[in-house]
Amino acid sequence: MQHSCIITKRLFILLSLVFFCSRSALAYDVALRWDPSTDTTVTGYKIHYGSVSGSYQTSISVGNLTSYTVTGLGSGTFYFAVTAYNSTGAQSAFSNQVAKTLGSATPASGSLAHSGTMTANSQNFAPDHQIAHLWDGCTDATPACSTGNTGISSFWVEFDFGQQYSLTSARLFGDADGSWTSTSWNLHYRNSLAETWQSVFSSVNAFLTGWSPQSLTVAARYVRIEVTGNTVATQARELEIYGTVSGPTTSQLPAPTNVVVK
Repeated sequence: MQHSCIITKRLFILLSLVFFCSRSALAYDVALRWDPSTDTTVTGYKIHYGSVSGSYQTSISVGNLTSYTVTGLGSGTFYFAVTAYNSTGAQSAFSNQVAKTLGSATPASGSLAHSGTMTANSQNFAPDHQIAHLWDGCTDATPACSTGNTGISSFWVEFDFGQQYSLTSARLFGDADGSWTSTSWNLHYRNSLAETWQSVFSSVNAFLTGWSPQSLTVAARYVRIEVTGNTVATQARELEIYGTVSGPTTSQLPAPTNVVVK
């Protein structure tokens, strides 16, 4: 019990960014380092990270190192924390959290689907196939350009555009290469959190290595995209959603004040 208590001593992380760019893909590396634990029973550390603050989809055991570089990340904001563990299996509490925004949160294409509007996702992605790869502008058949995982039959992502948009089109760049594929995709929408999701289209073919474009004529603030794969894995390469703001852009009503993140 004494070791379990001692091992919870806080770890402090310093964060730096290293990145590389090629002609066909853009991937980022994040270098982390932290102070070693003062508990002599500690045998190693784990890095935990994800695209949602305080919710870490991926964990990496790095052994008895006090620095490590997480590689192959897409654009977007990622959150990191570290824990220590010992040979008995005891694990410390999370360290302080650090965050890093990689690349541009908003795609150069002007698509409404990006890290800044994403509110939730299925969190079942492989570490090198993160959700942000869906709007990194790259459609190559590499982990740094695609989103998905083995052992999953589907994944989903939800967006809040902040106000109602007249949606005009959406398109998914599917993947029919290898064993990780996309077979179909769905788009649902709603205009308030109290509403149920309404289907715009479902089971549209995505078993192709190219764009699956769909015309839209709905007004929506919230959008949910679901991608289905085969029984082995699910993977797609890019997602874009387009539209224009619905209704007048000015009003006599006073603007909200003191808005905070809840």
